[in-house]
Amino acid sequence: MTHRTQEIRRLDATEGGKKEMDSERDDFIPNVFSAPSAHRGIPRTNVTDSIIKMIDDFGLNEKEAQLYVHLLRYGPKRAGDLARSLKTYREDVYRRCARLIDIGVATKTSEVLSRYVPVELDGALNNVLLAHKHELRRLQRVKQKVVEDDSITLLRRENEHNSFKLIKNVGELVTTISQLINSAEASIIFVAHPRFNLISMGGFQNHLRCAVARDVRARGVLDISPRNALVASEYLSCGVELRHKDHYSGMTMVIADGKRSISVIYPYLKNALSLDENVAALWSDNVAQAEFLTSAFKMTWTQATNAEERIDQQLQLDRHHESSLEPADETLSIGG
Repeated sequence: MTHRTQEIRRLDATEGGKKEMDSERDDFIPNVFSAPSAHRGIPRTNVTDSIIKMIDDFGLNEKEAQLYVHLLRYGPKRAGDLARSLKTYREDVYRRCARLIDIGVATKTSEVLSRYVPVELDGALNNVLLAHKHELRRLQRVKQKVVEDDSITLLRRENEHNSFKLIKNVGELVTTISQLINSAEASIIFVAHPRFNLISMGGFQNHLRCAVARDVRARGVLDISPRNALVASEYLSCGVELRHKDHYSGMTMVIADGKRSISVIYPYLKNALSLDENVAALWSDNVAQAEFLTSAFKMTWTQATNAEERIDQQLQLDRHHESSLEPADETLSIGG
């Protein structure tokens, strides 16, 4: 006599002493699902529904849970028997059983007319939990990939929105460089071609002084000559780290925070500046452009020499050049 048969007869005897029981009786459910006292006084059909709902929480739908409970109650069954008992089609039974086998709560015998066998409840639920764990890991991997792909997409989208702007006159150039310096949060670097006399004449000294005051590191490279030695000395006094590059012939550039930049394509400006004077410069918030210019700056900075020594040399050699710096005072109002 199997354990299941013994359990059925014991329960049957406690409820009225019946010697026979219908194998398809709807008001029966073994106490393997819960403690005997848990549902005392509750009709067994309600208990069955309750068990089915609890199994639903493990990921089985109502019909799958109903079929599994039926197998637990009545033992292994063939598809035709299950279809008749559950009042459904064989195709529906096959689908439900395939799902139960897939998640590990039922098995199928290998005989010609195979039967579906339930896995013991505790083991079945452990199998379901294990399947959920595997699915959770899979979803976590998918999530990570989605997040990474989304980050790449957002970065690509951000780069697509990066803009370039052509600056065509001195007034616009002065305003744009001033805004660039004032917007810097961590660093500002610049290199000026000797013929780009706007920076050399000191028009941006006040903006750089304010930047240094808010803990922005400011570094610059100039080709220091008698004509701009005094302005270079003033840059040093306001906290700008300055170096000298003899015979510099590269691009004039200003970069803020390694993100936004201005590069001057046509550097020559007249001594008597006009806000309408033509100039060709490129403003950009493209990070790749800023990184390219920053690399050029770092190479120039490495090759440059001490600015203080150069300033002293120039002031001592050509004192009479100091007078040539006086017209530059008129341009301070342009950048300042």
